[in-house]
Amino acid sequence: MSIVTTAQAVPSRLFAIYASLFESDAGEIKDRIEAWATPPSLSGRGADDDGESTTTLFSNTLLEARRLGLVEDMDDKLRLTADARGGGKRGSDSEVYFLDYMYRTLFDPARAIETKHAGFMIALAWFLSSNPLHP
Repeated sequence: MSIVTTAQAVPSRLFAIYASLFESDAGEIKDRIEAWATPPSLSGRGADDDGESTTTLFSNTLLEARRLGLVEDMDDKLRLTADARGGGKRGSDSEVYFLDYMYRTLFDPARAIETKHAGFMIALAWFLSSNPLHP
């Protein structure tokens, strides 16, 4: 259920990665998407083992996108999986295809187990049944 516990992987960031790759049939270089997705004020704050600047904002979101089966690495590029693209073509409304994929992944028990998000439905049910007036 890492989609809930990975704080950086909010829906808008996952969708931003999805939408940018949806418009590129051949995929995009990871560094290019990271530069686009990471605010300049955050991109130079940390350094990885190779001394390159990095931020968990993008790397954790990308890790979650991989876990969900949204993206795959192909020829040193990131691209949407065929299942995540859902037959959508460039220029189509990518939000429709993104939401369809997320619904199929998170609310189908078999797929949720595959992507290690089986606890999502339980957590959502708990959240919806909780009284906001009694923390």
